[in-house]
Amino acid sequence: MAELRAGATRFEGEDVCYGQVGNVPCERLLRYVGIATYK
Repeated sequence: MAELRAGATRFEGEDVCYGQVGNVPCERLLRYVGIATYK
């Protein structure tokens, strides 16, 4: 998480997962938003 190491307070992105459930292909798109506060 480069954004956290850089001190970002907000970041977002997406990642595609190509996997399988049993022998059936399974594609998922994960979208995320992170909000961080630092002390």
